[in-house]
Amino acid sequence: THFDDGGWCSWALYSAHSHAQFRMTTDNRTQGVPEEHYQQSLDLFSVRHSWRRTLSDWDPDAAVLSTEHPLANLMLLDTAGWTLRKEVSGFALFQRNR
Repeated sequence: THFDDGGWCSWALYSAHSHAQFRMTTDNRTQGVPEEHYQQSLDLFSVRHSWRRTLSDWDPDAAVLSTEHPLANLMLLDTAGWTLRKEVSGFALFQRNR
């Protein structure tokens, strides 16, 4: 999730499934998080610099992205790597094909 949306996603998932554990890559909490993490996140969502390495290192099972982010378009085209599960109100939920 992007910095702007991760906190909302965490809250919604916890509200619906309090027994499960979910990890957001970036969720608008800044205490104790290195600046480089945010730069990696911004590069990932903008598809620039070492975004491929970041995606590989973070290895998410799923991604919730604004459809305005370039990464959403790449995941939509990468049908071997990702499946679009749902699109609602400008957001897309992708699941990694494993």
